[in-house]
Amino acid sequence: MVHVAPGAPPSHAGFGVLPMPPVAHDFALAMKQNEEALKMRWAMETQQLLEQQRGEVEALNALLHMQQQQQQPVVTPPQVADAPAFAQHAQHQPLAATIQPP
Repeated sequence: MVHVAPGAPPSHAGFGVLPMPPVAHDFALAMKQNEEALKMRWAMETQQLLEQQRGEVEALNALLHMQQQQQQPVVTPPQVADAPAFAQHAQHQPLAATIQPP
């Protein structure tokens, strides 16, 4: 006669497999809860790092934009007081020499 432990699956009939003891069940449950807690912690830390990096990228972009604006030369129109000096200079220069390519 084959003895089957109560609660054992049919495939283990006759091998005397006992159900999981309460301590092992509690340990398995604690491990699963620990794994879930670690996943949640990892997700929160990852989100915080992404937000921090996004802020750093935005700050660097703003700094780069400011630097690019400072490097562009400011073109001001000639002043009225400069007109006679410019006219005198232009008289002594051929037209091709006064035109500069962009």
